[in-house]
Amino acid sequence: MNPCTLLVLLAMACFFVCGLLLVHHKMHHSDKRNPEAYIDDECEQWFQWRLHPEGDVCNFQSCSHEMWCLFLALLGGVMLVTSAMMQCAA
Repeated sequence: MNPCTLLVLLAMACFFVCGLLLVHHKMHHSDKRNPEAYIDDECEQWFQWRLHPEGDVCNFQSCSHEMWCLFLALLGGVMLVTSAMMQCAA
C-alpha cells in the first residue's frame, strides 16, 4: 500500500471516529433522564461550540468530546492535504 492511500485511509478513520463521538455526544446530552448532562438546545446536544468556560471548546482542563472532535478533524484534514501534496509531487 502506498503512503498516499494509507494517509487517505487514516484521514477517513479520523473523520469516522469524529462522527461517532458526535453521535455519542448527542445521545449523552439529549437524555432527559440524566438532568446533569441534559442540554436543552438541540444543536448543542451535538456539539457545544461555545468557548470555555461557557462551552467545552478550548477547555484544556478536561478531556471533552469537542476537543477530541476538533483534534481528529484537524488531523484528518492535515492527512488529506499531505496526501494531495504527495500525489501532486509524484
